[in-house]
Amino acid sequence: MVVSNSRWGYYIGFVLGFALAYVIAQMIAEKTFHIADKVKKIWIFGGIAAGLYGVMIVITFAGFWGYISYLPQVQDVQGVNFWMSPFVFDGDGLTDEELDDLFVSDPDIIARAIAAHDLIIADRGNLRRLFRETIFRWQPDVENIFINYLLHTGETVSRRYIMSHDFMISSGLEGLLRSEPVIFSHYPILQRPENIHAIDISSRGAGFISGINDWFITDRNDLVSLVEYLRKDIIIDHVEQRQVRFGETRPPEFSWGDVTGLFINIIDDPSLQSWGTTIHLTRSENIQAWFENWRDTQEDTM
Repeated sequence: MVVSNSRWGYYIGFVLGFALAYVIAQMIAEKTFHIADKVKKIWIFGGIAAGLYGVMIVITFAGFWGYISYLPQVQDVQGVNFWMSPFVFDGDGLTDEELDDLFVSDPDIIARAIAAHDLIIADRGNLRRLFRETIFRWQPDVENIFINYLLHTGETVSRRYIMSHDFMISSGLEGLLRSEPVIFSHYPILQRPENIHAIDISSRGAGFISGINDWFITDRNDLVSLVEYLRKDIIIDHVEQRQVRFGETRPPEFSWGDVTGLFINIIDDPSLQSWGTTIHLTRSENIQAWFENWRDTQEDTM
């Protein structure tokens, strides 16, 4: 292993840095290069510094271990979320309804999340190694994952991990990220379609769909049925993105990073003045089917 990428590299660097700083400080204080007698005392000061450093490490690691090894009990958890930074939940701007939409309360999902989290803690050695290796070097098969719990007390517990895709699969975490309840916790506006007052859809680039451009839907029945089809495409699009990202399948002709496909703006403001929530899809077979049926219905009523 390369020294600079190991924990011992950091320790050796600390010792050498301390020794160099001590020698330079003595030369400045004495205003001379003849400090051999002073350098002999470095072992005394070095021992004191090492002792204090050791105490600091023990205290830090003890607290850190308690932090990373904490796992809430299933019966204490009201919901779980994998997408959001914990800073989203720390503010006072979220209502109880909005928190419920962000966290998945399905008992099976909660139990599976805690089981996967338990495996993460058990594999902490490999996770620490992976963390050190990715500090300065990006790796395509690793991912930053947040695990956020909403407790029945109203408190939130959040942890962040860097892990490989293989571990995410073996721990069951990847299956959770592709499950329907977890996917839609990322789109809280779709949890309550009754709050949607309009949907504006346009298509661009390689994903352009003839006839779908600045398509503005406000009819309540149309909105309800459109959301059902939209949810199906979101699941397909999300799962395929993850498959492509980790090399499980070949990418489409155009990438998700391009300004292409469908852009769906969901407006929950009754006045229709706010921009709302925008969803970008490259897979839209179900929405296209809904559009064809809706267009035929409109023509029949004319």
